[in-house]
Amino acid sequence: MAGWISSKLKAAETLLHQIDQQAAESLGKSPSASDLAALHPSPSADAFLDGPPARRPPAAAPRPSLGLRPAAKRPSPPSPAPRRSASAAAVLALQDQAGGGPPVEVKPEGDRGDRGDRGDGKGGASESGSGSDDESDGSGSDDSEDSEEERRREEERRRRRAERLAAMAARAIAEREEAVARLEGEKAGLEKLLAEREKEQAQEASELQTSMIETMEAVEMEKQRHHSTRMEALASLARLEVTNAELAKSLAREQWNLEVQVDQVAQLREEIETKTLAVDKYKRKLAKIQKTSTPPVDEIESLRRFKLEEEIIDAEYTLTCDRIVSLKDKARKIEESIELTRRNMVHPTEVEIELKKRLDQLTDRLIQKQMQVESLSSEKAALLMRIESRDCSTIAPHRRLLQAHQE
Repeated sequence: MAGWISSKLKAAETLLHQIDQQAAESLGKSPSASDLAALHPSPSADAFLDGPPARRPPAAAPRPSLGLRPAAKRPSPPSPAPRRSASAAAVLALQDQAGGGPPVEVKPEGDRGDRGDRGDGKGGASESGSGSDDESDGSGSDDSEDSEEERRREEERRRRRAERLAAMAARAIAEREEAVARLEGEKAGLEKLLAEREKEQAQEASELQTSMIETMEAVEMEKQRHHSTRMEALASLARLEVTNAELAKSLAREQWNLEVQVDQVAQLREEIETKTLAVDKYKRKLAKIQKTSTPPVDEIESLRRFKLEEEIIDAEYTLTCDRIVSLKDKARKIEESIELTRRNMVHPTEVEIELKKRLDQLTDRLIQKQMQVESLSSEKAALLMRIESRDCSTIAPHRRLLQAHQE
C-alpha cells in the first residue's frame, strides 16, 4: 500500500513538472489565435485540475501561474483583469472552440497594452483631427461608434472569460475537495491497516512471550528433575561405597580370624604329632613289657591315662578340624560376597542401569531445551527487528502523505 501511494505521488510530480515545462515554453512563444485553435486536448491539459495549485514564484525568476481564484474574490468585469499565464489562455481558447463559438484571439498583456496604446493614439489623432478640421465630424462620430462597439464586445468577452474562469475555479475546487476526500479515505484505510498490523504484531509478541515462558518453565522443571535424579544417583553411590567399605572391613577381620585359627590348628597338629610319638613309644614299651613279664599296676594305670588323653586329643583334633572347615566356609562366603560387591561395582545392577539411562535422557532433553530456548531468543530478536522495521516503513509514507496533505 505504501509503495503504491509513493508511486502515485511520483507520477503526479512528473505530470506537474511536464505541465510547468509546457507553460514555460508557451510563455516564450506568445501564442496567437490560429495557434490556440490548432491545439488539441492533451493528458496534461486534462490533468490540469488534478495537480496541486501552482505557487507564485519570486520576482527574480517568474513562473507561469494558472490564475484560478474563487469567484467571490474576483474583481468586477469592468475593472482590468489580472495577469494570466499562457496555459490558462490556451485552455480558455480550447473551451471556446469546443463550445461552438467563434475562436477568440488571446494575446499576452503586452499586446493588449500596445493595442490600448494604439487605441489611445488613434483617439488622440481623432481628437487632433477634429480640432484642426471641423468638416470631419461625420467620420469622427463613426469612429466613436466603432470604438463603443469594440469596447462593448471587449466587455462581453471579458465577462464570458470571467464566467468561464469562475466555472473552472469551481470545478477545480470540487476536484480538489474530491482528491482531499480520497486522500483522507486512503489515510483512514492506512491508519486502519496500521492499527490491525500493530494488533497482530502485539498478539504475535504475546504468543511468543507465552511460549517462551512455558518453555522456560519446562526447562526449569527438567533441571529440577535432573538435579533430583542426580542426587538420588549420588546417594545410591554413597550407600554402595559405605557397603563396600563395611564388607572390606569384615573381610579383613575374617581373614585375621582365619589366620589365627590356622595358627592354632598348626599348634594342635604339632601337639598331636608329639602325642602320637609318645603313644608309639609307650606302645613299644608296653609290648616289650608284655613280652618279658606281667606289667605292674602303675604302668597299667599310666597306660589307661595315656589312652584317655589320646582320646581327648583326638576329640579336640576333630573339633578343631570342624572349626577349620566352618571357618573356611565362612571365608569362602565372605569372598563370594566381596566378589559379588566388586562385580556390582564394575557391572551395575538393573536399577543403576535404569537410573543411568534416565540421567542420560534427562541430560539430552535439558540440552535440547536449552537449544530451543536459544533459538526462540534469536527468533524473538529477529521478530522485534522486523516489527521495528515494518513500523518505520509503514509510518514513514503515512507521515509523508500527511505532510503533503497539509501542504
